[in-house]
Amino acid sequence: MNALAGTWALFRAGLKRDKARLATWAVAIPLTHWGVAVALRSVFSDDPASMAARGAIMETPTGVIFGGPGYGSDHYTVAAMISNEMTLYYELPLAIGLLLLVTRATRGDEESGRFELIGAASVGRLAALTSGLVTALLLAVLNGALLSAVGVAVGLDAASSLAWAWGIAGCGFLFAALGALVAQLTSLERSANMAALVAVGIAFMLRAIGDMQQQHGSWLSWLSPLAWTQQLRAYVELRLWPLSLYLVVSAVLVTVAFALAARRDLGAGLLPDRLGRVTAPRSLASPMALALRLLRTNVLVWLITTLALGAACGPLMAQLGEYVRENAEVYEKIFGLPTDAADQLLAHSFMAYLLLFFTVFGAVVGVTATGRLRAAEIQGTMEAQLARPVSRYRLLGAWCTVGLAVPVLLLTLGAFTMGVLTPEGYWGDSSSALTFGLHLAGQSLVYLPAAAIVTGVAVALFGWAPKLIGVAWGSLGYVVLCGMFGQLLALPDWAIKVSGVGATPLLPSQPMQWPPVLIMSVIAAALIVLGFIGFRRRDVPAN
Repeated sequence: MNALAGTWALFRAGLKRDKARLATWAVAIPLTHWGVAVALRSVFSDDPASMAARGAIMETPTGVIFGGPGYGSDHYTVAAMISNEMTLYYELPLAIGLLLLVTRATRGDEESGRFELIGAASVGRLAALTSGLVTALLLAVLNGALLSAVGVAVGLDAASSLAWAWGIAGCGFLFAALGALVAQLTSLERSANMAALVAVGIAFMLRAIGDMQQQHGSWLSWLSPLAWTQQLRAYVELRLWPLSLYLVVSAVLVTVAFALAARRDLGAGLLPDRLGRVTAPRSLASPMALALRLLRTNVLVWLITTLALGAACGPLMAQLGEYVRENAEVYEKIFGLPTDAADQLLAHSFMAYLLLFFTVFGAVVGVTATGRLRAAEIQGTMEAQLARPVSRYRLLGAWCTVGLAVPVLLLTLGAFTMGVLTPEGYWGDSSSALTFGLHLAGQSLVYLPAAAIVTGVAVALFGWAPKLIGVAWGSLGYVVLCGMFGQLLALPDWAIKVSGVGATPLLPSQPMQWPPVLIMSVIAAALIVLGFIGFRRRDVPAN
């Protein structure tokens, strides 16, 4: 039989099954780009002083970590701002979305047994891999076309818009190809996803460290695919040859993935599975212990990411202050404060920005925990747990507790790490770095209700409409959109506050406000209780 037989049928079936998810990935990033581009042009185009200050920030180590090599920062323009500051925010979600799509279409379908059933018909062994990669390629191409069209529509240079957009699309497909390769190595979709996501994290760290080592990037930067789009120098001094790196590396990854897929057995990975224990340890008898065991890799990855960001950004406050003092007149005009006060306010604002990142990381774990419980229900393993003397409340409560406890862990440890490494002069009323670290860790808990609301949405959906649990990821996306870009996009104040992060007092840069924190806490608790009631009333499994 032809190894590609049935590819077209699988492709159409995948489009039908994932139509809502695919539609979201097709338009979310281009729509965000349109809003950001319009907002940036209206806010910065007529204010040279603000542009100069922004360019100065992009040359700081902190600006390099989140903005890249900073091409054009000496004569900053709105177009250069988009290329420098928005590239990573578009590359990362597209890359993660496409690699998860490919692993689900390949390793996920094999693990669930769907492909074995389909493969009994006239379907070749490479059909699923081909279908997944073609879907990812079409999504990447569509994103590239829409991003370039948006750039031209808002008045940006056409050639740079086209090259930059296709760089982002190329980065997304490269990680999809990486997901296809990793899916051949492991026997579990979860393991393939985690390995690919770790690769994304390593790529981010290589780009950040490489760009900090040398202005406009060092050799280390070139080891990261996330850096190649910015190395196009779009809107500054365009060069096209870095696009070829995406073509070459993607072609190599796809070729290797197909070669490995042709050699391995169906349902098996090329890497040997680790032998498990003959009997489970007694410690796994409780639902809480089992939830922690199944989520431990996920939690560990986010914990390491949070600690790394806190440790990297804490010491950089001093460098940020140097740029404020070098551009004292500009910052005094922007903040309306003396230089020292403006310096501390900017540093504390950046700390609040990082705490928003930690909040999002915690919310991801909360949604993931609920999603894993739903997966256990679909696979039938939940019924085995409920067959023991375990109530539904206890089972859901265990997973929900983990989903709420991890954000506390990430926020407090990330804030403490950042605080103790922050140089003197940014401690506020604290007498030492240790005191400031503890103080900042306590303040970070103000962000917890925003993460708890996202977890509450997932729990409520799990209880009453488990088929729609994917909507919880949409709510998380809304939080990211409002938290990172709400003010920039000039969204209505009520729309920003509905997200939770918009109503959160951004400590330590803003004064504490108890009413919104208490209201959000009540909303999160109500959503969780609603989910418990729904889970108690419905059938298991709910297909």
